[in-house]
Amino acid sequence: MRCRAAQFSAALFLGLACTAGADGISSLRAAMREEEQGHMQIGIALYTAAIQDPMLSQHDRMAAHYDRAGAYELSGDYEQAIGDYNLILQADPRNVLVLGKRAEAWWSLGEVKKALADYDEALRLEPRNAVLLSGRGNLYRGRSDLTRALADYDLSAQLDPGNPAVYLNRALAYKDMGDNGRALSDLGQALRLDPKYAKAYLFRAYTYRAAGDLEHAIADYDAVLRLDPGNATVYYNRANANAARGQAESAIIDYGHAIALNPRDPWAYFNRAGLYLERGEYEQAIADYQSTLALNGRNADAHFSLGSARFFSGRYAEAAQDISRALTMPTDGVLAFSTGSDGGLDTKYRLIWRYLARRRAGQDGTDELRRGAAALDGGDWPSPVIELLLGRIDGERLLAAARDAVPELQRKKQCEASAYLGEMRLIGADRAGALSLFKVAGEQCPAGYIEHRLALVELQRLGQP
Repeated sequence: MRCRAAQFSAALFLGLACTAGADGISSLRAAMREEEQGHMQIGIALYTAAIQDPMLSQHDRMAAHYDRAGAYELSGDYEQAIGDYNLILQADPRNVLVLGKRAEAWWSLGEVKKALADYDEALRLEPRNAVLLSGRGNLYRGRSDLTRALADYDLSAQLDPGNPAVYLNRALAYKDMGDNGRALSDLGQALRLDPKYAKAYLFRAYTYRAAGDLEHAIADYDAVLRLDPGNATVYYNRANANAARGQAESAIIDYGHAIALNPRDPWAYFNRAGLYLERGEYEQAIADYQSTLALNGRNADAHFSLGSARFFSGRYAEAAQDISRALTMPTDGVLAFSTGSDGGLDTKYRLIWRYLARRRAGQDGTDELRRGAAALDGGDWPSPVIELLLGRIDGERLLAAARDAVPELQRKKQCEASAYLGEMRLIGADRAGALSLFKVAGEQCPAGYIEHRLALVELQRLGQP
């Protein structure tokens, strides 16, 4: 009988015997077949049966431990994998392959120091091992120690210049450093070595996206999808890139593909809803925001956005309830004027919109607004809008408060002031005054602002195309 070590060279276990009992070998071979078919638990059970066969040679027993460790890792059970690697290293402490594999398992458990110790020991034994250098470089990069990471990648590339993975790993380090030029150069080299390297196309697309080069990013997403047409993440990212370059229709189609492949991803629904909202397709937006919330009911921005879609469709009472739910949750920061980093700022806008929804529904939200505003710091924008809604200042003082030394900020504040003044004119039955103010807001507000959409909606309702 020919003795066959599973998935690695017998030279890794020099000096060990190679005679085996038939039952253990049968279990070992069956385990390998099951693992190849993705049946990890069955494979693990069969590797265990092989190990327990007293007639199995020491060499094949170590092979079974090695392959069982790999199956454990693929199952996410890194502690059990380390147990098998430990047994092998007790018999062969200079086995650099197993030291490297145990380092990966330690890293997966977050045991960075132990992983680094294994890499260091393996590289002490084989200082010119390109695979180990690249692995340790990945660990350094994970720790943001980019200088050491690049040193390991550079030597690995010198030793194994035909390995595309080394260039991809080094590109990621350059990208982390903000050096997109060198990152793109290395990714290009990886793809010259392997034109079907989907991961390199994907990371090059990310790098182009970070550099603002949407056309090249989309071309690389296209290349990934030719190689891996079932990749929901790539459809999602290509949709984001298309949305960023104003190709809403293409983005909506791609979000649809992403959702079909992964219907449990709330962000694909959320982003598609935002495009529907911008296009004035409010019922589609409402449906997608509801799908988002069915998957993640604690998404404050989805509750607010659902409320805004209902506001625009004239369902004011429902809108007020949606925004009330948003006010009970931590913010993620998607409101128009907000930078997304100030929860108090988002809360002020949500209080404003809930009050407007209440009033448009024929309800009196004044006490509710007053209580909500009392818990926040006043003064900074948009606090003057709240003061207007509470009747503490008039429109002239609001416009004065919108003045800013920074021209762009003044334009944004004045556009918001006009939109909210317009709403108050509508509530006060001053259609002519509202029309004039919404025209100003429509001209001044940037297209992505919720106040711009508000102005367009109200102008249409007032008979203005």
